[in-house]
Order: sequence, then C-alpha cells, then structure tokens
Amino acid sequence: MSKKKRSKTLPLCLVLLLWLITGCSKLSPLDDGGAIPSVSTSSGYPPITEELLVNGPVPGHCILRMEQPPNAMCVENWDYAEAWIEAKKGGEVFTSQGSGCIIHKKSLFRDELVTVTLPQEGYAIVDFGPHPLYFQKPVWLVLSLNGTNLGDNPAALRGLTVFYWNDETDTYEEFPSYYDRVRNALMCRTDHFSRYIIA
Repeated sequence: MSKKKRSKTLPLCLVLLLWLITGCSKLSPLDDGGAIPSVSTSSGYPPITEELLVNGPVPGHCILRMEQPPNAMCVENWDYAEAWIEAKKGGEVFTSQGSGCIIHKKSLFRDELVTVTLPQEGYAIVDFGPHPLYFQKPVWLVLSLNGTNLGDNPAALRGLTVFYWNDETDTYEEFPSYYDRVRNALMCRTDHFSRYIIA
C-alpha cells in the first residue's frame, strides 16, 4: 500500500473504531436499554479491617475460621466464581469452597454477571455481587461450612450466626439462616446481595 493511501485509510479506520466503541454499545449484553439504573460491579463493601477479623462483626461473635480448598482459583481473592445469569432462565454460581447462590427464573430484573467472592483467606466472609443487586423474587444464598469441620458437631452449629452488611445503617446485622445437612451449609433467602459473615 502506498504512503498516500495509508495516510487516508488510517483516519478512516480510527473513525470506524470510535464508532464501533461508542455507537455499538447498545449491542453489548451488559446494556440494560435504560429501563433500570446500572449497578456498579465494584464490591461496594467496607474494607476488611484487622478489627473485624479479630473482634468479629459484632462484639462476642468471632468470624468462623476455615481452611482453603485445594482447588480454589485464588486470583485476587481467596476463592471466586462468576457466571452470566439470564433473567428468564435463572442459574447458580458456586465457588470451589461451596459458597454461592441459586437464582430462580424471573428473580432478576435483567441479565446479570453474578459474582461470589471469598475476599479474606481463612475466614467465613462471602461477598455477593454486583452490590447492591435487588431481586424481584427472593434468591437462595449458600454459605458453605466446608473446611470448618463443624458438620459433625450439632452443638457448634447451633452457636453459629449469620451477619450481613446493612448499607443503610453501615453496620453488620443478624440475618436468619438454617443449616442444610446435605450441602453442609447455612442457607439464607434474600431480596438483595450483600456481604455475609458466619460468626
């Protein structure tokens, strides 16, 4: 290609690239068409401090310790999973440790990239995202006890409490849960995502 043709083609290619980036954004599966406000995929949770790890979410409730599963992804976090969930079909997302969520069809307002993150190695802290994500119908959260050796100890299980991060009060508050023996997990139903801690 001659130098003259290249000098005419380069600006045209740049204009085309700019149009593709900005003009075709409506083709993105992440675009909601403006019907519902977009939700940030950043965690939105407060930092995990030494005080939280030492004292727990509320006084007298130390965070449950657990061992890392041998097949954990360990990218930036202790364990992480994500999946694109279609609103009309629903789906589930689970980490290799066993924590995750079950989203029934028509619970989501729109298709979403759902994430489940264990952000602090060795502690039963699970961040669900995007945060805050609200649902049309409640979804199931599974807070796995794998790696804790508590499944055979009914007395220890009775002493466990689930706490969630309440954005409105900027505090951790108790959240109802029950123990599922088959999953070896605490199960919760919720209408929105948050951070959950077993203590």
